[in-house]
Amino acid sequence: MNPVIHTCHAMNCSEAIESRLLFCKAHWALVPRTLQQRIWLHYQPGQENHLSVITPEYLAVMKEAIEIVAKKEQSPKARAAERRYDYDYPD
Repeated sequence: MNPVIHTCHAMNCSEAIESRLLFCKAHWALVPRTLQQRIWLHYQPGQENHLSVITPEYLAVMKEAIEIVAKKEQSPKARAAERRYDYDYPD
């Protein structure tokens, strides 16, 4: 059976991933290891197909992870990297 696909939960990311996952690999790497462990601790296998089994604890750690990734992407270092490539080339 093929996995159901949705997009990464990071803001402005449209990478297709399995619905059981929260982020694409690049954004998952921005989540601190302890928070990754908490996400999997509260994940209920199959919850992506049965929303009624998602716990408030999972929703809380999911929200925390999304906020952390967003903050990391907005860090001065991340913005500087974006600016390096965000300019028009002369004709």
